[in-house]
Amino acid sequence: MELQQKPHFSKYPAIMIATLGSALLAGCALCPGGKTSTPMLEDVQWAVSDINGNIVLADTLVTLNFSKEGKLNGKASCNGYSAAFERDDSSLAVSQLIQTKRLCRPSSLMEQEQQFTALLKQVNRWEIAEQGQLVLSTASGNTLVAQPVAAAE
Repeated sequence: MELQQKPHFSKYPAIMIATLGSALLAGCALCPGGKTSTPMLEDVQWAVSDINGNIVLADTLVTLNFSKEGKLNGKASCNGYSAAFERDDSSLAVSQLIQTKRLCRPSSLMEQEQQFTALLKQVNRWEIAEQGQLVLSTASGNTLVAQPVAAAE
């Protein structure tokens, strides 16, 4: 079994990642109060890995940064975006999405960005999966899946 520990951030507990055969195991160490926990939605930079079943294009970055103040921002592939959001334990509403208007090349990058922003506007549910992934879902069952990268600054 291989163990790898991510760096500890003051806002974000250390995450322990272990592989056992082909299984990937993740957990939280040094969580407040000594409790084990999964990452929270806010103040974590999330890197999107899957847009409705499609893996994010190689060498591109799609991110989600939720703040405790109800602001969301990130990179949608080649353009930056920002929005407002409201959430409770499992519901999430994204509104007032604005983004820069740079033309993305190749066209597949622009298509990925359009799929991401269209889905983001429709999200109504969020959860942290057992593996520590953020899963955002729409009423029609479409999903965005993201991995925690680092504490947001």
